[in-house]
Amino acid sequence: MDFINLWVQGQADLGDVVNLINAWAEGPVCELPGDYPPCGEITLEEVVDFINLWAQGQAELEDVVNLINAWAGS
Repeated sequence: MDFINLWVQGQADLGDVVNLINAWAEGPVCELPGDYPPCGEITLEEVVDFINLWAQGQAELEDVVNLINAWAGS
């Protein structure tokens, strides 16, 4: 719960919160920031959501570019 509170306060990335919850629930954890389970199946919605997180200062531009490249290559 503390990590979710950090995210609410803008001190943690949403992708990290999702991966933490998945790890706790023994679900998959995606290595690529912005990619959510099922891992490797990057959707346009994930890309747009991650761009929005970047615009809010909650994601790194390099990670956004990597996600876009992965989406474009799939």
